[in-house]
Amino acid sequence: MKRILFIIAIFGMALLVRAQEPVTIIGFEFPVNSGEDRFNANLGLEGNLRYDIRMSDLDENDYIMEMGEGITGVDDFAAMASAWDNGANYKHLSIKFKAMLYRDFTISFTMKSDATYPGPQSWKLMWNQSGDDQLYDVPNATFDLSSAWPDEPFSGFLLPAEANYPAGSVYIYWMPVTNTSTAGEEVMPEGTIAIDNIIVTAVSPTGTQEVLYDSRLTVYPNPSSGDITLRSSLINAPLQIINVNGAVVVSGEVTSDAHISLEQKGIYFLRVFDDKEVITRKLTIR
Repeated sequence: MKRILFIIAIFGMALLVRAQEPVTIIGFEFPVNSGEDRFNANLGLEGNLRYDIRMSDLDENDYIMEMGEGITGVDDFAAMASAWDNGANYKHLSIKFKAMLYRDFTISFTMKSDATYPGPQSWKLMWNQSGDDQLYDVPNATFDLSSAWPDEPFSGFLLPAEANYPAGSVYIYWMPVTNTSTAGEEVMPEGTIAIDNIIVTAVSPTGTQEVLYDSRLTVYPNPSSGDITLRSSLINAPLQIINVNGAVVVSGEVTSDAHISLEQKGIYFLRVFDDKEVITRKLTIR
C-alpha cells in the first residue's frame, strides 16, 4: 500500500513539473519578407497568430515598418522601423497577446540599431492590459543597442504579477528613453532599428493543479442548466468566471457554500486564486 501511494505521489510530482514548464504564448521569427501577414506572429497559441508587431506613438499615430535582413542574413528576416527622431518616451514598437490561463510572462528578443542610419541607443520595456490607458515599466527591463546583432538575445524580462491570468489582451512596448543614437549623435528622421526572434513564454498551472487541489474546490452539477454550487476550503480567495471571449462575467470571493447562476448557455472557466496559483474548472452550461 505504501509503495502504491509513493508511486502516486511521484506521478503527481511529475505532472506538476510538466505543468510548470514554460509555454510559448506568442513568437515572431519573421520567416517571410512579403505578404500581408509578414509582420504577424508565427509561434504561440493559435489565437495569437493573427497579431502583428507595429510602430506607433502615444498619440496613436502609426508608422510604416519594413522587412530587413535577420540575424543569420540568409533567408532570414527582421522587422525594421525608422522615423525615431524625437521618439524618446513617445514612439514605440508594440505587440499584444491573450493568455488568460497563464502566469509569469517572460520576454526575450534580439534587437539592433542600423549602422548607416542609427536609431536610439537606450530603451526600456513597458506593458499594460486592454482597457488601461497607462503604461507601466517592466521591472529591470532597460537595455542598450549597438549597430550589430548581439551575440545573445535580450532575455529574462519578467512581467509583474499584476499581468498574471489576464482577462483581456496584454500589450508589450519597446520604448526608447533617449534621443541619442548608437553613434552618439541626435537621432535623425532616418534613424532605424531592427528586431527579431521575439518570444513570450509563460506558465500554465491548469490541468495538473485541478488534480492536486480537488479536495479544496468542488463544483456541482457540471454540466448544469445554469445554477451551480461551489464548495471550497479557500474561504475569501478571489474568484472569477470567464466566458470563452475572455470577458469576466462573475467576480467575487469564495464562501464555504456559494451558489452561482449563469443564464447564457456555453463554456465558461471558473478561476480561484490562491497566492500565485490558480485553480481552474471548465463549466458547461446547457
